[in-house]
Amino acid sequence: MKRTTSVIKGGWANDEEIRAGLKPIVLGYAVNPVAMAAFWLLRGWHLVADEPFWVYAVVLWGGALLASGTEILFRLRPSRLTLHARICMQAAAVTGAIYATGWGPVLAIAYAFMAQENVALSGARTWRVTALWSVVWLTVGEVAIAHGVAPTLIRQPLVHGLAGLEALGMLMVLRMAGAVTAEKEQAEGTLRASEDRFRSLVQNSSDLTLVLEVPTSVVKYASEASTRLLGRRPEELVGGTVSQFVHPEDIPWLRDRIMSELAEHNTTQPTEFRVRHASGEWRFIEAVVANLVDQPSIGGVVINARDVTERKQAEAALEHQAVHDALTGLPNRVLFVDRLDQSIARAQRSPSDVPAVVFLDLDRFKAVNDSLGHDAGDELLVAVSDRLRAALRPGDTVARFGGDEFVLLCEGVSDTADAEQVAGRILTGLDAPFTVAGEEFQVSASLGVAMYEQGQTAADVVRDADAAMYRAKAQGRGRHQLFDASTREEDLQRVHTESALRHALDNGELRVHYQPIYELDGLRPVAVEALVRWEHPTRGLLPPAAFLDIAEDSGLIVPVGAWVLAESCRQVREWNAELGLSLGLSVNLSARQLTEPDLVDMVRRTLDASSVDPADIELSLEVTETLVLRDPAAAAARLEELRKLGVKLAIDDFGTGYSSLSYLRQFPVSTVKVDCAFVAGLGESAEDGAIVSAIVQLSHALGLQVVAEGVETEQQLEALQRLGCDAAQGFLLEVPRPAAELNIATCGVRQPA
Repeated sequence: MKRTTSVIKGGWANDEEIRAGLKPIVLGYAVNPVAMAAFWLLRGWHLVADEPFWVYAVVLWGGALLASGTEILFRLRPSRLTLHARICMQAAAVTGAIYATGWGPVLAIAYAFMAQENVALSGARTWRVTALWSVVWLTVGEVAIAHGVAPTLIRQPLVHGLAGLEALGMLMVLRMAGAVTAEKEQAEGTLRASEDRFRSLVQNSSDLTLVLEVPTSVVKYASEASTRLLGRRPEELVGGTVSQFVHPEDIPWLRDRIMSELAEHNTTQPTEFRVRHASGEWRFIEAVVANLVDQPSIGGVVINARDVTERKQAEAALEHQAVHDALTGLPNRVLFVDRLDQSIARAQRSPSDVPAVVFLDLDRFKAVNDSLGHDAGDELLVAVSDRLRAALRPGDTVARFGGDEFVLLCEGVSDTADAEQVAGRILTGLDAPFTVAGEEFQVSASLGVAMYEQGQTAADVVRDADAAMYRAKAQGRGRHQLFDASTREEDLQRVHTESALRHALDNGELRVHYQPIYELDGLRPVAVEALVRWEHPTRGLLPPAAFLDIAEDSGLIVPVGAWVLAESCRQVREWNAELGLSLGLSVNLSARQLTEPDLVDMVRRTLDASSVDPADIELSLEVTETLVLRDPAAAAARLEELRKLGVKLAIDDFGTGYSSLSYLRQFPVSTVKVDCAFVAGLGESAEDGAIVSAIVQLSHALGLQVVAEGVETEQQLEALQRLGCDAAQGFLLEVPRPAAELNIATCGVRQPA
């Protein structure tokens, strides 16, 4: 559109605006010939002043010329000055026309029409300017009458009074018209501002606004947010239908839901569905639909939508994390149990195909963590999970339960042979070495296999597989074990035993039996070994083998061991005080006890409470070499703390396991106890005799005492005396007895047969 060089209300006027402003001017010129004819007729009838005809022509055409000139000037150069000039010339033209008739003030209503036109064109405030110039020119007309310049058909002074009344009335009318117009303009301005504000909010909002026709679903309006949300400009959407970008699968249920909700309410609840972006990507939006068909300004259904794709992705990620292991990406316990529940439900409908669960635990995984660090351990777990995936059949599930435990669900297993075949394939898959942190590791695993049985829950099957895995680990690791009823009974027995053992201390059911340790030179008792027994209320007197492993696994060995130490210290102190002896005491120390941070303090408190001096009774805590080998540095530090208390230390079952003779120098031990397996062959096996002889000679060379365990025959006793062993204990010399049944005073009079 062509622009002129003029400025109107702060903007450039265009040709269309100028043409619109010239329309009343053109119309005025077109009306002038009609007005001339009217003047001619009225003059002939003596209804207007009898002025020459040229006067009327000058008034009409001259006034029109002046008015049109100032109108054009105002259009091109709008200002307060040109506004006054325009209205001044209009008022002059009106004045000339009405006063030329001789009726002057009677026709002053023409000023009101002029004012209405100016107010409509230039605003409500223009009434003041119009009123000013109307009064001015009305006054000029009256002056002209007074001086005989203008004709009048009304005598003076009546004509002047009439002019004054007309001026007053005109001012009142113009003031009222201006006020009404001002209120209208204010209302229109408020409405316009509100519409502009709403339009700005809609256009700049990140939410997409669509208006759809009903029932065609044709888009009537789309906000600018469509560019960001759909990758399409608003004009690309207008005229199309929502089916062009809504996912085809979402259209049927979305239409039904919206129609049902709008039938009861004008606005729907937030609804999520998928839309296609211009890039081809499917994105999620959340929309609220409002029925505004009855509003004339809208006349359709309004959809307000926002992009919730990132939120949906975050929710999906959280949902995945909730049921998957973060390290390996495998299903976790929650998802595994859910899938097992579904498999059990299918098996109940088709009993011929039942699920099997394989519980897998890596053997000696702790060695990788301890030697290479947890990052290497994590790398190994990921590699193991990859191999487990590869070993499974399609449809089977492998999950990580935590640590180095993996559980596998094998669907539709026909019999135990099929399940064991899967377990064998898993073990074979783990045979090849793993490369972790640049080093090769050979990793084995212990597997427990359990078949689903009618009536079981998912927890039952997992529990059975776990129990079978522990059975496999106990039988040598690197193998699989099928769960059977005996395993369940053993596990149930362990649970009952552990539960009862927790109350055994409080109920006073534990007992200490004592077995004397004899000095072989003279065969007199020099110490006693404290051995715990459990007086079970229904099973009778239980030996240590029946419950100490359970106590070790459950942690109950800590309070049990503390009680045994305190009770045996009290008893030995009593014997020494009553009989005038100086017996030593030997108490077994478990692996779990040695790792307790409170061990040294517990021993100190026990000695203080029993008033026992370790130097007087030669207290000896037995430490198996298997226990020491788990963490030699930590074991050496803890044993040194005990030695500083004055406690003498012995290595029990020496000669078994994978011990190193260097530990005899590394650890602060004072006594070596020869394992009964070597003592049993004395006098019959030259190899056992050589081993015992070597242990005795080595120990003496290091300044250590040697005690032989499990002496049961005279032949063994004589061999130990010949080899120079310092002391011995066994059934031949004395069986373990309660303190009340053991006569320490008579134990030393025995002589070999």
